[in-house]
Amino acid sequence: MLAVERLLGLKPAGAVYTPLGGTERRSRGLVAVDVAEQLGGDFVSTDVHPAEEFDRVTAWAQRAVADAARKMRDGELCSKPDGCAYRGGCLHPSICRVES
Repeated sequence: MLAVERLLGLKPAGAVYTPLGGTERRSRGLVAVDVAEQLGGDFVSTDVHPAEEFDRVTAWAQRAVADAARKMRDGELCSKPDGCAYRGGCLHPSICRVES
């Protein structure tokens, strides 16, 4: 969304992904309420936000991306497989690993 805004000069209306597997196939992400109403899409209600909230979430995402980029540059971003899941352990054990 940030690339669309910065490179094309357009105001983003949302960003969603559609799961390819599982039983719930509705698109998920962030959608402006006026766009969701125009599209008539079957969006998850917690993904649809009024303009002010949409802008707040977009600003939060921009800060999170900038922070992650800084941590990568500084060598601070690393895998933490023993604690990335809510109750400990690895959230994605099939793709995450730590080599000794």
